[in-house]
Amino acid sequence: MQEPMLRAFMGEDIPAKAIYDACPGRWVAENKWPGERIEARSFILEHGIVESSSNKHVIEHKSPQTLGLSGGEWCPYGTGGDGPEFPGDQQFDDGASITFDGSPLAERLELLGAPEVKLTLAVDKPRAFVAVRLCDIKPDGSVARVSYAVLNLCHRDSHESPSLLEPGQRYDVSVQLNDCAYSFLPGHRLRVSVSTTYWPMIWPSPESVTLILFAGDCGLVLPVRPTTDEPMVKPFAAPEEGPPMPASHVETRPPRNTVTRDVASGKVEVVSDRGGGLYRIEDIDLAFARDTLEKMSIVEGDPLSAETEMVVRTRMQRDDWSVEVVARTRLTADADNFYLEADLDVYENETRLLARNWSEPIPRDCV
Repeated sequence: MQEPMLRAFMGEDIPAKAIYDACPGRWVAENKWPGERIEARSFILEHGIVESSSNKHVIEHKSPQTLGLSGGEWCPYGTGGDGPEFPGDQQFDDGASITFDGSPLAERLELLGAPEVKLTLAVDKPRAFVAVRLCDIKPDGSVARVSYAVLNLCHRDSHESPSLLEPGQRYDVSVQLNDCAYSFLPGHRLRVSVSTTYWPMIWPSPESVTLILFAGDCGLVLPVRPTTDEPMVKPFAAPEEGPPMPASHVETRPPRNTVTRDVASGKVEVVSDRGGGLYRIEDIDLAFARDTLEKMSIVEGDPLSAETEMVVRTRMQRDDWSVEVVARTRLTADADNFYLEADLDVYENETRLLARNWSEPIPRDCV
C-alpha cells in the first residue's frame, strides 16, 4: 500500500510488426490517478496536427472494405512472439484513410491515459462507423499503432439509446481512444488516421459509407506526462513458476496465418490456423490436442459479403480409446439481420454420439 497508485509499462519505439520477441520500454508510476501531473494538451486537425490554425476545409472520403488488415487481433493472446497477433505496419491502412501528420518532434513526448479525438463530420448513410488510430511515424517510414478506438456513429449520443443518422447532417462527435502509455522519441511524428471501416476487427456497415470531415473543426487532446520528477518504481521480482509436466509431441501442426486476395472476384480471405499438434501427458498417458481454425472473408465493395467461420477441434486419446469434439460457428449478414449458425459434433472412437445445430437471426438495428 506504500507504493504508487498506478504502475504502467511505457512503450518506446515499439516495432511496426505483427510479431516481435520483446517490447521496448520501461515501467513508470504515478502516485495518484487520475494523475495530477498529466496535462491535457490540445491540437487542431487540419492539413496536419497543428497547435493553431484558421485553415478550414472539407475532406470527402470512402474507405475500402478491406481497410484494417494491419490491425492485428482485437484481443491478442500475448504469446511471446509465437504468432503474428499485434498490429503491423500501419502504412497500408493509412494509405486508404484520412491522415493528419504532425511535425518531427524536437523532444520526447510521453502519453499516459486516454487520447481523445474530436470530429465534426457528416455521412451519406443512416448507419456508419468511424475508426480512429493514433500512430507513431518512425524516421525509417514505418508506422506503429499506439492507440485506437471504433465508434458506431448511431451511438454518438449514448450507448443506451442509439439512433440512426440523418444523411448529410453535420455532427460533432468525440472518440475516446484506448488508454495507453507510450513515449514518442525525438525525430518521430504523430499521426491521426480516420476511416469508416476496420475489417476484420469490426463487422462492416450494411452499405458503403462516404464520410465528410470538416478539417479545422476537428481536434486531438493528448494526456501528456512530464518526463521529470518521476515517482520511484521498485523493480519486479523475478517470475516464479513450477517445472513443466513431462509431455511428448506426438503430431506436429505448424500454425498458419495468411491473407489472400482473388484478383478476379475481389474476395479477400484472412485465415488463422492455430494448434500445437497432439501432445502426450506422460504421467497419465493421455494424448491431447486442440486446434482452432478461423476464416474471415469479404468482397471489396460489397459489405454484405462479409463472412466469419470458426472451427474448434478438441481430441483426447489413450490406447484404443479416443474422444473428439468439433464446434463450428458461422456469421453472415444482410441489410436487416445477422445470421448466426452453430454446429456441435461429439465422437467416441470415430462414432458420432451427439450432433446439435443452431441457427439464429439477430436484428441489426443500429449496426
